Amino acid sequence: MSILNSPRIDLNPVAFRLELSFLNKCGTFPATGSIWRRSNRLWLVSNWHVFSGRDIYTGQCRSKYGEPTKVTVSTPLFRPHALNQIVETCNTTLSLIDDSHTRLWKQHRHGQTIDLACLELPKSFPVATRAILPHELDNDQIVEMPGVDVFIMGFPRGLALQGGRPLWKRGSIASEAYRYADGLPITLVDTAGREGMSGSPAFIVQYGGQFVQTEDGLGTDFSAKPYRFVGIYSGRYGAQREGDELKAQVGRLWWENVVFEMLDHPHDADWTESPTPIVE
Repeated sequence: MSILNSPRIDLNPVAFRLELSFLNKCGTFPATGSIWRRSNRLWLVSNWHVFSGRDIYTGQCRSKYGEPTKVTVSTPLFRPHALNQIVETCNTTLSLIDDSHTRLWKQHRHGQTIDLACLELPKSFPVATRAILPHELDNDQIVEMPGVDVFIMGFPRGLALQGGRPLWKRGSIASEAYRYADGLPITLVDTAGREGMSGSPAFIVQYGGQFVQTEDGLGTDFSAKPYRFVGIYSGRYGAQREGDELKAQVGRLWWENVVFEMLDHPHDADWTESPTPIVE
């Protein structure tokens, strides 16, 4: 049987390095974000715990400096005729609060129970069209099932490649597709995540032949587009106390439809000491 090679799709531009800073520039911490277009509005998407600087279980600040006040986004600058195409980055700093200390970023209607957050961007924000999610080349026929490889694109401990490109951290799907975990709309993934990867987009990538759903069941398609968006990474599943992170090498990926829910109906940012543990 002859095998046709699938076209190579460069996913690198869809993950962006973030640096969160505090009032009076007292320290910074790294994270990852992606840029989404929804209803002609442009959004920077990451985690609730990233933009708030707070623990999702207790609502308490994770840093002695309080909540972050600014986020700096590093976006690649494309040079079509350059050997590497991406040769440098553009750093854009955005405010997370205004002069009256009102939070500018938004959250899901379920608040911190859904560890996602978004910040609206100006339409003139310097980002290439192919770097914006949801991506037009995404293939939802690719099968998401336990054991399938998944790649989380982010910046562990802030580490970035030349031109601000992310690292691809390999993992594998650890839960059944679209089955809620403890009532949460997440996919569990077996991977060794690190600080700085929070907010990373994750993909199933299958070059050279995709395991797809067909009318007759499961099959292999050698002409299909080679990847599928799986979710937004937000750290360890069940890590509620200091030291829990290494007890279970299982991460959380928030589903795409939850991202759409947040972007379609963004709610003002807030927090509580006792969030609702289960989403109805």
